[in-house]
Amino acid sequence: MELEKLLNEIRDVKNDIERIEHVIYLKADGLCISVINEPRFNAPADNKFLIDALNSKKIELTKRLNELNEAKQISEKIIAGLIV
Repeated sequence: MELEKLLNEIRDVKNDIERIEHVIYLKADGLCISVINEPRFNAPADNKFLIDALNSKKIELTKRLNELNEAKQISEKIIAGLIV
């Protein structure tokens, strides 16, 4: 993985986690669920279900972020070794 792509993915995953945390903080009040490619389907969200799903996604993204940060640290060590 190129370093630039790695850094971009780290940024994107961090942003996704922040968005999820924001929705969880608001307790998902008033949100609706929509189906992709089916704009006619739109229903009020079950807040508990939605919060559980968001927490699950946050855990998944946090694991991915940790993996990406480990890869970044390895890349930094390799680059530092090349410079010395």
